[in-house]
Parts: sequence; structure tokens; C-alpha cells
Amino acid sequence: MPSCGGRTGHPPLIRSTLFDRILGLGPDEPLRDVFRQPGVDRCTIDVNDPAVLLNLDRPGDLVGLYERYLAD
Repeated sequence: MPSCGGRTGHPPLIRSTLFDRILGLGPDEPLRDVFRQPGVDRCTIDVNDPAVLLNLDRPGDLVGLYERYLAD
């Protein structure tokens, strides 16, 4: 997982062995719940890019990202 300022972000690199667990998450369960399960190995890579901390969970989040980085 990328990490910036001590906080983990996106996009994580995910092993295919976790796909079933991810697909089994409920609509209100965050992806981090899978990574916190016993037996799931996790490592972080420090990056100097706060954009890895942005959330894109809802359509409005994508609009905000566009306005922040791509709008003229």
C-alpha cells in the first residue's frame, strides 16, 4: 500500500487470493476491513504524493477530483 504522512492510501496492490474476501464485503464495509483480517500480510511504501490519500467512493468524489486536478 502506498503511504503518505503515515497514512495508507490507494491504489493498493492486492493478491488474487483476497478477491473472494473483497467480493464478500457488504456495501458499507470498507476495503481496509479485508487488510485488517488475521493472516493477511500487508506492507507499505512511503511516497511523497498526498493524492494517494484521496477517496473515490462516490460519483461526487470523482467530480471533486476532476475539479481539483483537471479543470481549467
